[in-house]
Amino acid sequence: MGATTQTNENLTQNYIRAFTQRGGPSPTNPVRYAGMDEQYLQVGDISRPDRGSINAINVNDPRTRGLFTATGVTIDAPDIPSASITFKQRFGGVPWYRFRLNCPLNIYESEGLCNDPSDPLNGWSTLSILSQGLSSDKTFAGRTPFDGSDESTAEVMFSWLGDAYSIGGIAIGEKAATDVTTEVVDIVYGNKVQCSDCGPANDGTEWIYALQQTAGGSSAALGKVLYSVDSGGTWASSAITGLGIGVLVTAIEIVGQYLVVVAKTENAYYVSQINQLTGAPGAWTKITTGFVAAKTPNDIFVLSPTQVYLVADGGYIYTSTNILAGVTVLDAGNATTNNLNRIHGSGNTLVAVGASSTVLKSIDRGAHWRPTTTSVTGTLQACLVLNALDFFVGTAAGGVQYTEDGGETWASLALPGAALAAIQDIVAPTPECLWIAATRTGPTAAIFQSTYGGQFWGESNTSRLPGTLPTFGRANRLAFPIVPDLMVAANNLAIAGLGGGLTDGVIYLGAAPVY
Repeated sequence: MGATTQTNENLTQNYIRAFTQRGGPSPTNPVRYAGMDEQYLQVGDISRPDRGSINAINVNDPRTRGLFTATGVTIDAPDIPSASITFKQRFGGVPWYRFRLNCPLNIYESEGLCNDPSDPLNGWSTLSILSQGLSSDKTFAGRTPFDGSDESTAEVMFSWLGDAYSIGGIAIGEKAATDVTTEVVDIVYGNKVQCSDCGPANDGTEWIYALQQTAGGSSAALGKVLYSVDSGGTWASSAITGLGIGVLVTAIEIVGQYLVVVAKTENAYYVSQINQLTGAPGAWTKITTGFVAAKTPNDIFVLSPTQVYLVADGGYIYTSTNILAGVTVLDAGNATTNNLNRIHGSGNTLVAVGASSTVLKSIDRGAHWRPTTTSVTGTLQACLVLNALDFFVGTAAGGVQYTEDGGETWASLALPGAALAAIQDIVAPTPECLWIAATRTGPTAAIFQSTYGGQFWGESNTSRLPGTLPTFGRANRLAFPIVPDLMVAANNLAIAGLGGGLTDGVIYLGAAPVY
């Protein structure tokens, strides 16, 4: 029997199904399948402007009277994405969409050919997400007739405050295998997005920087930064000048035009300016100014180039307003004396986590800190802040908890599969798309993903992570491009970790296919 040929290569409406999530993306908001546990619905035409109106900036033509020469353009801000949702009313109760819709609504359009369309984890090849829609008005059609029997429908207009974007399956593959010689502890995408006016085209995925750990012994490998300026196609290395053999490096970040590497056992960080045309790091400078003896840094979070935060042993929290000038003490262990391992934030809200169940929160960009009421136990080493109320934390013993009220109450998150030994990292390129790096006993790395704000979680062999995840020891950090376009941010993933032999390191990159 010969091989079969795919006869349907184009998406048509009958291959699209819809899910709703009333209240927006959240671990506690149910995802409902239209036509089964949700009303029948139809998504209308979606308007998603790339930009607002484009107008020429004209001057008088210097050679011909009465004519003009365009010297540039003005570009207005784009409108918010919008679309109407048409509902068909089912018998049996008052339709929910007739109430005043004060809370946001998420719509997920499952697009696929052969998958089970009712399966939110495995039933799509592309998932289009209409995020956090607020309704503006409703139109009820097909009402009381004289002699007709038309369908009774309701059309609700929504503005999608969280954007309208699509995600695909991300296949993970190893990169820089011959360049990596020791464990890779952290990884970050370059944050420069540019087109022809500013240099070579870069959508935010071209520049990638990975931090390789130092090693001791007579044949020691010094810590260095491996980097790629072509989305992982080729790699080069930048030796961190002055870094000692066996020095524990813990994190890498980008602060404006600078790469920053945290060197814990030297109570310092190293800074290198990135060439803004080539992406290559320059010379390295060691910065120790402001650090207190024995209060060594563990992690760094960048809110902006002038608002940089580092958490350290003894409950110390440092800040830097000029990364070349060092740090000042923001909190000298007043909120806790426990070691702090990780920090993350959003807007005015910062959260730092650490040993002995420590979770600290600041709602004024670090000016004041207080412990939250938490049921989390053990050493915390992963932290994600989505907004002022929604946080996720992970423990060194494999537990994940979340709060939706700013830390007043917490709930445990159940992840599928066998028990976990540790949680290394939690990141979210969008409120819907979350990633968790974990380790099972062995150790063996595990990567979990959710595309519904934490309501459903899956590993590999799902629509989001098709195929089998490579076997390796540990995923230390996850990264995604920090760019305005959610399509780019949500469809790329970088993993820094420990190899299967528990001596070498690994770099994995994944991206959804783009046709």
